Amino acid sequence: KQKIKIPSVTLVRTVEEAKYALDILLKNKNRYHAWDTETIDVNIKEVSPVGNGKVLCASCFIGRDVDFGNGPRLFIDNYGDSLGLI
Repeated sequence: KQKIKIPSVTLVRTVEEAKYALDILLKNKNRYHAWDTETIDVNIKEVSPVGNGKVLCASCFIGRDVDFGNGPRLFIDNYGDSLGLI
């Protein structure tokens, strides 16, 4: 996989990177977590994306002081080579 660097964003594309990010998330479980997901293959006019469609990615922010490796903004890829990571 090509290594992509985005300032202040930690991009997770492998199981190893996911385990590292999960460890940091668990160490900060008592803090508020802002999550967002993007989905495909779901008609949101008919059903909720919860439990429907496929998750393309997820992003999380806990605070500027939490560094996931390349910064405080966590982006988890779940598409292409990373399909099934989430």
